[in-house]
Amino acid sequence: MWLSGKMKAPGNVIISHIQRGFPIKEVFKKRKKDVDRLRRDLKKTTLSPNVKNIFSEIFIKSINSLAFNMIALKYRQNNKQLKNNLSAKNEVLEILNEGDQILKMNKINIYQSPSSRIAQTLQSKNHTMSMLYAFKNRKKIELKNLWLSFKKLSSELKYNMEKTNKVYKELKNKLNGLI
Repeated sequence: MWLSGKMKAPGNVIISHIQRGFPIKEVFKKRKKDVDRLRRDLKKTTLSPNVKNIFSEIFIKSINSLAFNMIALKYRQNNKQLKNNLSAKNEVLEILNEGDQILKMNKINIYQSPSSRIAQTLQSKNHTMSMLYAFKNRKKIELKNLWLSFKKLSSELKYNMEKTNKVYKELKNKLNGLI
């Protein structure tokens, strides 16, 4: 979830992009001491920023993954191409806005706007989203379970992620069994 790379050969992986280190925060307060120890250990070798709200962080990472992977698959474009595709960026924005509504309905703070998340993600120009990479390599695309988690959550909240659902159905029809 936090870095991108490609396996060149067994045991030889080239890391092309590291997002922001490993954001860590306890989900359950009774685990704070354990999480603080884990953060200390990780800080010895990598960046581990403190996170204000782990639920917000997890949810935003998930909705970003859903939005960017769906649109990358729809247009079959890497970040550089998506950055120049206004229609694609608008669709990502619509999906992010739908996802952010779930956060708002659950009174979970949003620390970064959808527009700034788009700009940040598309800074990595040569990156290919993981699901598009899997598709190009004829591997199973793990979109279904990610979408179903949002679908179930939005259903519980009686909220319709109309745009996201439309793009998912479109992809499901296009990708014939790879989802």
